[in-house]
Amino acid sequence: MKPTAARLALALGALAAGSAAAQPAAPTWSIGVGTVASDSPYVGEGTRLRAFPFIGWEGERAYLRGLDLGLQLLDRGPWSLDVALSARLDGFEAKDLDAARLAAAGVDRARLDDRSDGVDASLSARWRGDAIELRAEARHDVSGASEGSELRLRAGWPLQAGAWRWTPYLQGSWLSSDLADYYYGVAADETTAGGAAYRADSAWVPEAGLGLNRGFRSGWFLLANLRYAALPDALADSPLLQDDAEAGLFLALGKGF
Repeated sequence: MKPTAARLALALGALAAGSAAAQPAAPTWSIGVGTVASDSPYVGEGTRLRAFPFIGWEGERAYLRGLDLGLQLLDRGPWSLDVALSARLDGFEAKDLDAARLAAAGVDRARLDDRSDGVDASLSARWRGDAIELRAEARHDVSGASEGSELRLRAGWPLQAGAWRWTPYLQGSWLSSDLADYYYGVAADETTAGGAAYRADSAWVPEAGLGLNRGFRSGWFLLANLRYAALPDALADSPLLQDDAEAGLFLALGKGF
């Protein structure tokens, strides 16, 4: 799964968390299926479709929300503080990229290593106001894939219209040099003869999106997320990429019980 798909999949956990917060303290389960359509920025990837199951569980403090296994340390008034382990599905297989276009950029696909998915440990703080939600999250890879870090700062404006909850949001994500270079860099031994290595530096990635949460009396729910992220030059100049932006749509249908 490519970066757009991964981040939209993670949005499932965030949207599910919003609906779960209104549930009783007793453990509740939810199960469903999600579909991600993403326009990959990697050379030759094109549009990808991926379907996957979603399983959620809400305990008094612990929870499982899609790709997040977490524990709420604080829930006091508008403030909450969580720790979690989250899957990072930003990896790719070299065989999925276009060999000819990589070669033209000085990259030998036969020598290009696959980039692995990872597992992040995170600490997140959230403040909820009447008209805005603010969230700050620090993440670090603990799987040994990139061994990099990420900081996410997000502001959302939830709007309720009957049973429909719309949340337009803006987010800025800072990728450490280790994280950026692992997924966007090219090592010297991955280049063609005469090709040059590419070192991706740390970078801020701006993002705008719209989340949707719709619950039904029967226990069914609909989740959606539309997002667009502009890639800064530190990432967009990578010979592995063909675009300087990511866009994608996530849809999920499930049932709580």
